[in-house]
Amino acid sequence: WRPEPSPFADDPVPVMLVLRAGESMDLSDLAPSRMERARLKIADFAQQRKALPLGLVAYSGSAHLVLPPTRDTSVVAAMAAEISPAVMPKAGDDLAGAIELAARTLGKDGGSIVVLADTVAGGAGDMLAEFRSANGLPVHFLAVARSDTPEWDAIRNAAATLRADVQLLTPDQEDVQSLVRRVAETPVAIGDAAAGTRWAEAGWWLVSVIAVLSLGAFRRVRIG
Repeated sequence: WRPEPSPFADDPVPVMLVLRAGESMDLSDLAPSRMERARLKIADFAQQRKALPLGLVAYSGSAHLVLPPTRDTSVVAAMAAEISPAVMPKAGDDLAGAIELAARTLGKDGGSIVVLADTVAGGAGDMLAEFRSANGLPVHFLAVARSDTPEWDAIRNAAATLRADVQLLTPDQEDVQSLVRRVAETPVAIGDAAAGTRWAEAGWWLVSVIAVLSLGAFRRVRIG
C-alpha cells in the first residue's frame, strides 16, 4: 500500500479580486486615471487566469460582492470596467470589510485575495489585525500608486499588518505576472482532514511472482 495523491491536487486556486473604488481612484496622476489603470490590470489578470476561478469585490465606504468565483474570467473584467466611485453607495475606505467579504465568499475551500488599491485609510490597523488573527487566507496587494508617496507607505503598512506581500504597479505586465505566480502557489483546502489519507493498493505486480513461488508448495499426490 502507498499514499495516493489527492484527486484535487491539480484544482486551480480560487482568487477574489478586491477593487477599491474610493474617490481618490479618479485622480489622473497615473494616466488616464488610477481607476482605469486598475481596471486594465484586472483585465490582464483575468486573461492570464483564463478559465480559472476568479471573483470580484468592490469597496469604498462599504463592501459589495460583484461576482463570486467564476471560470468565465472575461465577465469579471467586464464587470470591473463598470465600477467607479460614482456607482458606490457610500464614500470611505472599508478595506477590512472588503477582505472579510472576500474571505466569506471563498469559504472553507480557501484561495487567495488580491487587493487593488491606491491607498489605505488610517485607523484601519486594528480591524486588519483582527482579520489576520482570525483568517489564514493569503492576501496580496497591487498598489495603484507611485513609490515614495504617502499612499505607498499606507499600503505597505496595511500589508505588514496583514502579513501580505505588495506589488507596485508597473507599466508592463510584470506586476500581473508576479501576482499570478504567487496565487498559483496557494494550496487549496478541499475535503475534510479528519477523513484520513487516501491509500492505493500497489502490490498487484507481485501476483505473478507469488503464483510461481506457490507452485513449489504443492506436493504431488500418488493415487492408488
